[in-house]
Amino acid sequence: LAKEWFTGKAPARREVEIYLPYGRPLAIEAIVLPAGARLWPARPYAVAKPVVSYGSSITQGSAAANPGGNYLALLGRWLDADFINLGFSGNGFGEPALARAVAELDASCFVVDYWANPTTAVYRATLPVFIDILRAKHPTTPILVTGPYYNPSEDVPGEAGQRQIEKRAFAREFVATRRAAGDMRLTFVDGLEMLSRAQSDGLVDGRHANSMGFYFCARGLEPYLRSALGLPPRQDAPKAR
Repeated sequence: LAKEWFTGKAPARREVEIYLPYGRPLAIEAIVLPAGARLWPARPYAVAKPVVSYGSSITQGSAAANPGGNYLALLGRWLDADFINLGFSGNGFGEPALARAVAELDASCFVVDYWANPTTAVYRATLPVFIDILRAKHPTTPILVTGPYYNPSEDVPGEAGQRQIEKRAFAREFVATRRAAGDMRLTFVDGLEMLSRAQSDGLVDGRHANSMGFYFCARGLEPYLRSALGLPPRQDAPKAR
């Protein structure tokens, strides 16, 4: 596949950021520029170190309309920050081996976002260990733990909805306990602040966010990330719902 872009604009120094497709292997054979074009190193991001987010297909951005439309990509543009997206479709289970791999990264902030895949029992068993492993390597780095966002299964009797409610409650209680013990750099983000029942049109299948849902998620997570990174509040933030 070859693609040519012609902007119709006069030659000028411009910043270009490329968002690559997810969910399939990709090989870039060449990027060809017009004769006489020049390249410069990219300017540094405003946030010195990347934000590292670990989770599921939701973290990955699996149902966004384009690679730049998942919530981490949106936040990267809004905050002028680089993000390392470690979303693993169907495989975000918080295993200690994954926690150790994530802990090897030098991050400005860690986002622990793997609530979607494990059972309640697995989530309860793995989340404390995951955080302990991160903290052992990064004693003062901010860590955000997200809880489940809204799922229509919560409105009807059944195991699926109950799991959502249980995992949300556990994550909240776990973080509160750790904060009471002194870890004030650990923060819980209620997923209902990212995507609520009133925003359920942002779900493509009742579970995965569509592009609108990812916008909601990004707006909900943004103030927590700004606080964790020491950035000022967004000036055009909407009034609280």
